[in-house]
Amino acid sequence: MDGVGSTFGLITQIVNIKMKILFLLCIGNFFSGSVFGQLKIVTVPSLEGYSHGDINLPCSASLNRNDIKLMWITWIQNTQKVYEYDGYNAKHIVELPGYNVDLKQVQQGDIALTISRNTLTPGVYTFKCEVTEGSFEGRGETTLTIRGSIFGQLKVVTVPSLEGYSDGDINLPCNASLNRKNIKLMRITWIQNAVKVYEYDGSTATHIVKIPGYNVDLKQVQQGDVALTIARNILTPGVYTFKCEVREGSSEDRGETTLTVKAPPQILTVNAARSVTVKELPYDLTCSVPNLRWNKVEKMTLTWKENGKDLCFFDGSNSDAQQSKKCHCVECYPSLCLLTLRDAHISDVNYTCIVTEGNAEGNAAIEVKFKAPPQILTVNAARSVTVKELPYDLTCSVPNLRWNKVEKMTLTWKENGKDLCFFDGSNSDAQQSKKCHCVKSYPSLCLLSLTDAHISDVNYTCIVTEGNAEGSATIAVKFKD
Repeated sequence: MDGVGSTFGLITQIVNIKMKILFLLCIGNFFSGSVFGQLKIVTVPSLEGYSHGDINLPCSASLNRNDIKLMWITWIQNTQKVYEYDGYNAKHIVELPGYNVDLKQVQQGDIALTISRNTLTPGVYTFKCEVTEGSFEGRGETTLTIRGSIFGQLKVVTVPSLEGYSDGDINLPCNASLNRKNIKLMRITWIQNAVKVYEYDGSTATHIVKIPGYNVDLKQVQQGDVALTIARNILTPGVYTFKCEVREGSSEDRGETTLTVKAPPQILTVNAARSVTVKELPYDLTCSVPNLRWNKVEKMTLTWKENGKDLCFFDGSNSDAQQSKKCHCVECYPSLCLLTLRDAHISDVNYTCIVTEGNAEGNAAIEVKFKAPPQILTVNAARSVTVKELPYDLTCSVPNLRWNKVEKMTLTWKENGKDLCFFDGSNSDAQQSKKCHCVKSYPSLCLLSLTDAHISDVNYTCIVTEGNAEGSATIAVKFKD
């Protein structure tokens, strides 16, 4: 039985690995070799809890897309997976009893693991939080100490530092290792610099202090989540010190976070090649934006100008597929924006890529040189040929074809200056190629099949065209009795 169990366990691990690889391939195919943001995982280095109470292990991810379908979440206790969720297929790979992640909070970057009471015995455990989003992944580690006494020291855990933007909501995490999990025994205080901005007395169920724009979700407090939410535009750009103080009965503790609030970016960095030489059309002209804030096409616009005049406009909030045929920003990789060039120009052209995201804007200019295709084809053939037997294949070759496709070619043979045979490669009629044609599998070779002899010498001319390029060669043919 031990052998069967080991084999089954190995098969299960292999299947899980394959599913994870398939997930990454499905989501990350377009981005191979590309980066649009670093996924950062923040966990607390150490945490204490009690075996008789629920435990919340914080794990915050700085997501790029905020889409659970792009995510793969794994929690490992020591060396054993206790929780694994495949967002692409919306199913749990591993979910041991007593271990859970609130999937409603995942898209906001909250990957906290809740461990039910009495799941762990007293001891020291190592937990790893691993998150994959598209082609990016990150991990964090927490050492969890479980104590046996239900009435121990209250422990408050905050993050040392955090960054946010003034025009967006900011969430300051604060987790308390509660003993009784009874809000009636609690008093919660948040202090900004030296001023109280929030204070709640659970014994009387009243707010002592609640400055507008600062709030704690009391529904989460009994689970030990005492996070403070600061509404957008409450704080101006600067550095702030926040203290989270929690009292439960006769136990109390506090934690501190340094919050750096930044102004929303007003200038986007748009990168593009300074100059490009276009040899073949169509050609995709590209520009990239590495410092997008939301990284969502829906919040972007794209304008391309040609020599200073508007050429193409794309609005990411508009779902009309027609607008993106000529220019667009890629939905699954918003930092990449394209313009498809289909027409060549005689002189150099300056194209400008202009990208906006919210109230931020940036641009880059590209000088494009169009290299004209060859106007003269080189047609090689023997100067003279002596024909002793019929039928006989007269040949000419074209070494400098541009596309090297029969479909883009025509062939004309003249006999003493008069049209004798014509072949159009774009015409699929097999009858036209019986007497003369260019070989489909080797387009540079063109033939004329001679079936009739002549008493005198004859000049045959091979004329080949490809697009707007043309070339010819003449062969003097002698027929020997």
